[in-house]
Amino acid sequence: MDKLNPGILMDVCKSGNLPAEIFLQAHQSKSISESHGERLRLMLNDGKYMINGVFKPNEQQPAIDKFKRYCVLKITQYEITPTQAGKNFLVVDRAEVVEQGQKPQKQFENVDNYFRQHPEENFFMKKHMKHLENAGQRSKSASPGVVSSTSVKSEAKNAAPSSSRPKKAEPDNLYSIDQLSPYQNNWTIKARVSYKSDMRTWSNQRGEGKLFNVNFLDETGEIRATGFNAVAEKFYDLLKENKVYYVSKCSMQMAKPQYSNLKHQYELQFDRDTVIEECNDDAGVPKLHFDFVKLDQVQNLDNGTVIDVLGILKEVHDKQEIVSRSTGKPFDRREVEIVDDTHFAVTVALWNKHAREFNLSTGTVVAFKGARVQDYGGKSLSLIPSATIVANPDIPEAYKLKGWFDSKGSNDSFTAVRGQGATANVSLNSKESIESRKTIKQVQSEKLGFSEKPDYFSLKATVTFVKTDNFSYPACQTEGCNRKVIEQADGTWRCEKCNKSFPQPKHRYILTVSVVDQTGQLWMTLFDDQARVLVGLSAEELLKLKEESEVDNSLKNYVNEHIAFNEYSFRVRARLDSYNGIDRARFNAVGLAPVDYSTEADALVDEFDKLNL
Repeated sequence: MDKLNPGILMDVCKSGNLPAEIFLQAHQSKSISESHGERLRLMLNDGKYMINGVFKPNEQQPAIDKFKRYCVLKITQYEITPTQAGKNFLVVDRAEVVEQGQKPQKQFENVDNYFRQHPEENFFMKKHMKHLENAGQRSKSASPGVVSSTSVKSEAKNAAPSSSRPKKAEPDNLYSIDQLSPYQNNWTIKARVSYKSDMRTWSNQRGEGKLFNVNFLDETGEIRATGFNAVAEKFYDLLKENKVYYVSKCSMQMAKPQYSNLKHQYELQFDRDTVIEECNDDAGVPKLHFDFVKLDQVQNLDNGTVIDVLGILKEVHDKQEIVSRSTGKPFDRREVEIVDDTHFAVTVALWNKHAREFNLSTGTVVAFKGARVQDYGGKSLSLIPSATIVANPDIPEAYKLKGWFDSKGSNDSFTAVRGQGATANVSLNSKESIESRKTIKQVQSEKLGFSEKPDYFSLKATVTFVKTDNFSYPACQTEGCNRKVIEQADGTWRCEKCNKSFPQPKHRYILTVSVVDQTGQLWMTLFDDQARVLVGLSAEELLKLKEESEVDNSLKNYVNEHIAFNEYSFRVRARLDSYNGIDRARFNAVGLAPVDYSTEADALVDEFDKLNL
């Protein structure tokens, strides 16, 4: 059990710093059934100290059968929660067994015993008590004081009837949203409704019903809550966007990332015991919380990532109506383009209500909360249904961006993230791209492409070989669908996704090339947009050359004359691939352009100037 780090539990409880991963032995393990689901009670040790542990199976971590007694766990998602009785619980949400250990030969000291003698050293208990103390102080300050009858009459006379109700004192059990977990039952949050969905209907084999969801926001974060059927009807009209409420007695479960873009690991569900009361005092409750991503970083994000962005409106396109190919249902869509001080431009797609009601003019600072990264012909953004659009938000980032745009940004040029055509290619020969280039040797020594998420880098290299045996595939003719089609017995080509057949397919590139620089060689794959730039022909045209090549070597001659031994600037995505059980990096060109030697020379001059020769 060399992985254990004796004393780490005590260090964590004292400092409050939670390592990304922690190795502990489960020297006791017991499965118990409770009214709110199955639990696994654990006693965990680090080789010196022990702590009470709780594990609840969830969608991300469903299995508990491998959690045998004495096993060593690698715990990667967890929190430490103190109780009113002075116990500390390590709540495990994600873990894996890395070793089936041996029975300990010694006793471990419980951290609870130590902190009963030294409560001032327990970071989590101090945080909990401070929160309760602040809640109590707020409750006292909100309570009505003793005043004279004259002043009461005067206030009653001047007050509007709607404000005559005394202000409700804050409850003693007030928690912040970031403190919520399934292991605390007696809690109340004071939070603002930052988003409220429409009432929707659902239907499956178990029946049908109604549901709606809201996002609650306080100064520490956001959490999603959902109501079903009769409970949904009870609270739907009560909850209004931008209002502040006291909420308590909800059930809690693991968040479902496929339905929500919030970062909280849990979500709430309203039930018949849930209590929701409007709060007249919204002091200290923010209206929105943003976690902005700069526009130059969008191209490096995985598809499906939901982010917040801030930019200046550069273009606003007209609303269009499109029809879903799968359902035939019409949708309203509008595209806008935003820019920021990274000199990048990103297209944002707005849908339905957002598209219809958007009426902002160019030059406006706009914040989008809840934009999903997509990659259709290049990286762009698409608002999710629960997205929020805020014009000229009252935040420092917006004032700074507006000042930059008014002073100089309005006359600057911008690099478009969305496409891989000529506009995007300009960035590959920019000074910034040249300065950030990697060599092939650096790519290999830094093991780019071996991490969980793709790595992106710029590269200047020469094409030395083009594979011309299988460089394309038959694709669907439908606009926007690039799926491979299958030839049928009657000679037609069928797309399973679109459920359509075509007399002929549309061939698209999947081209493999070898590139070299002064430090090494690597293989790279180019898809249709990038291969067209490299080859200068469509896939159909190159296929025709291949057919003619059987007679006059026209394909080989074309490759040697127009492609081979030419130098290009590449933008490359490196990602992990496994072949026959062996991990390797796979490289895809997401952009390329012929080298601009004038810009290269200017960049070299700048480098020489820095040397002060």
